[in-house]
Amino acid sequence: MKNSIFLLFGFLLFTLTCAAQTVFRHVTTSTNTQGHITTLDHPQLNGNLNAIIFIMPNWNTGGGTNAAGVTYNENAGVWYNGSRWTIFNEKITAPMPIGLTFNVLIAPAGNPNYFTVAKTNANSLTFSNLTIDHPATNNKPNALLLVTQNWSGVYNDDAPITSYANGKWNISNTRYMEYWHDNSKTQFLMKLGSRFNVMVIENGVVPGFSNASAFKHIAGSSNIVQPENHITFLDHASVNGNQNATIFATPYWGHGDADRKDASQAGGPDNGSSIYAWYDHPNDQWHRKDNFWSISQGNAKPVPNGAKFTIVAVPLVATPLTPSTILLNNINEQLCPKDLLGGDREFDGHGPKIISKVTLRIGDNGKALYADISLWAQETQQDWSTTERQWSRKVYTAPLGKSIASINSDTYSRTQFISPPGGFQFLAPGADVAKVVKAFMQDEKGLIHTAIFTSLGIPINDFAAYARLITGYTDGGNTVVKMPAIEGTLVRFFHIVGDTGGADISDDDNCNDDTRLIRLEFNPVQVTFR
Repeated sequence: MKNSIFLLFGFLLFTLTCAAQTVFRHVTTSTNTQGHITTLDHPQLNGNLNAIIFIMPNWNTGGGTNAAGVTYNENAGVWYNGSRWTIFNEKITAPMPIGLTFNVLIAPAGNPNYFTVAKTNANSLTFSNLTIDHPATNNKPNALLLVTQNWSGVYNDDAPITSYANGKWNISNTRYMEYWHDNSKTQFLMKLGSRFNVMVIENGVVPGFSNASAFKHIAGSSNIVQPENHITFLDHASVNGNQNATIFATPYWGHGDADRKDASQAGGPDNGSSIYAWYDHPNDQWHRKDNFWSISQGNAKPVPNGAKFTIVAVPLVATPLTPSTILLNNINEQLCPKDLLGGDREFDGHGPKIISKVTLRIGDNGKALYADISLWAQETQQDWSTTERQWSRKVYTAPLGKSIASINSDTYSRTQFISPPGGFQFLAPGADVAKVVKAFMQDEKGLIHTAIFTSLGIPINDFAAYARLITGYTDGGNTVVKMPAIEGTLVRFFHIVGDTGGADISDDDNCNDDTRLIRLEFNPVQVTFR
């Protein structure tokens, strides 16, 4: 399936703000990321040295994608650079991937259940952990802890795991047991000076977040998916079916023997890996457990049976999405149909009648817009030589970190006309070509939709003004008609060669002297980005 992969979309896709309680999603881009660091930009964080924040990698922001994500198996922390908060890789030689999504939670200022603690000689009972001595945690065996590393000048390239013993909570590195198995692996010991942001949760209440929930999750055969084994699915009413939940998690080892009250506090095992959140959306390709959130091992190794995690879930409410006006890439490519549907390959100056259609659609899971193009041409009398073909061309790529949620303007255009004969000379813009296309300009004026006039900036039903926009030129000795759309405002002008004076329907791999589409000019398009 996937290892530690994340997708996804720009900074601040969604935000929930309610009485100083804030969660948002941050996506790494080439603009906000350099080296192993990505910089956050949020009004409650900018210039706020005292902010306490928590982070969690999130594979599929917004859910629902078939695209491969961004591989990420690093241990992340937060750092204040003097003006902005950042997220960084503890391994400084590992570049921060572009397109990676983090859930971010900002602690309410002044709440006593949020604090920062650093490892010192005084609070280090062993090389592997620091012991928290704080009134919010002391003698509270039923509390749950959420933890994020907060850089203080020391890099600690490991993920944190919490435990409880002798009336105190502890933070350790998840891979510390590798040192006990092999004393040469000192890199897995927590470094002095390592610092952590801590959230203390009591009775399932996330402090300062009235609409959030917290619970303990235990990995087991009923929730570890096959065949990968590195994913354990959550099952809680607050997150089931809710793709817009923001999930945060910290591994929890358990309680010491003397403090253990039930099986959910059993000691071990360590999960031994960084973790990330993933929502199995029914529209994605995985279908391991549709509409459920999961915790996945960053190293793609199996989740140990009995591994425990503290989970915090905060509902994410989408901010109103603002439509944006974008410019599509005009198509400047010769497209010629080669399929012979009737007659011979020669129009003999009898038209042809041309119909061209273009439809705009979202593709690449919201990362691009594609134009589906068709060109149909038919001789206007016996033997009715006919050809047609379709093409798809990418005409827009979404900015990095964003995806296109919807197209709000017209997604379709059509034009049709009777082609002038090959070698037709244009004496004045619009004058003669308009006469040649009288099949719809005079006899079928009703084909021109009223929105076309508005998009072209001319009075509605001013057919004379419309005719003046029909112009022509030559390309490779062939007559090109520059034609406005008659339906739909997606395309402003079609540039089409009909009759060429020779064999018209192509039978080779080039479009020289063939019926063809020369160019498509698009109107501006309005879209909504996620």
